[in-house]
Amino acid sequence: MKKILLFLVLSFTGLSLWSQTRTVRGTVISSEDGLPLPGVAVILEGTSEGTVTDIDGKWSMEADNGTLIFSCLGFTDHRERIGKSAVIDVSMDVSATQLEELVVVGYG
Repeated sequence: MKKILLFLVLSFTGLSLWSQTRTVRGTVISSEDGLPLPGVAVILEGTSEGTVTDIDGKWSMEADNGTLIFSCLGFTDHRERIGKSAVIDVSMDVSATQLEELVVVGYG
């Protein structure tokens, strides 16, 4: 009985070690002028998990592996694979076609 109990404890311990996530962080800047981009959506592909960059273009989230999708209005979406590095800095290119589709409506 003790062997079975020990086996179960060790089995579940191993599963929890494999499923642990780590903190991945970075900064998003514009490739045009090098300024930080606030409000960029950072989504883990295939999930609903994500975050948004702060006023300094910095972001942080819990993830283990997969692909991050960086998207922002007026910029081309950027995909970055999560590797062994915990820091992923991204430079986003301006998209002229997305800027042409932007319509601003104001009510007074």
